[in-house]
Amino acid sequence: MDKEVSLKLSGLLFAINDHYINHLIRIYRLFEGDIECCIVLGEIAHHNVQNVYSELTEERLMLSEVATKYRGSNAHSISLSTGIPRETVRRKIRKLEEMGFIQQDEKKQLRITNLPPIKLEEFSMESLGLFMGLVDRLKKQDYL
Repeated sequence: MDKEVSLKLSGLLFAINDHYINHLIRIYRLFEGDIECCIVLGEIAHHNVQNVYSELTEERLMLSEVATKYRGSNAHSISLSTGIPRETVRRKIRKLEEMGFIQQDEKKQLRITNLPPIKLEEFSMESLGLFMGLVDRLKKQDYL
């Protein structure tokens, strides 16, 4: 790899790592140091909606109908996908239920409630702005 390409790659990797470190710090603060809780919530949410967004386009679903299409997940699958021990996942599930962020049905299937998008809207919009700022900087510096 020539020196110019190596320098460009180093700058790109530094900018991306800087963005992710700052994002992790924001998550750490938002969840009062409980990053595992955030990971469990994120994994549940992503599992719930992984097929919904294509259906939004195909079936012209209303956003209010999205929750009816969520696929449930369970502590075992969350543990497997994250590597977090199952007992830890169970404790985080109880905490997220107490926070009102998730609920379990009679089959112990986990689904996010309507609360996370409301409570985390400001954080999510700030994250979007920071990410778009990163993209703009990378374009201006000719990394993209």
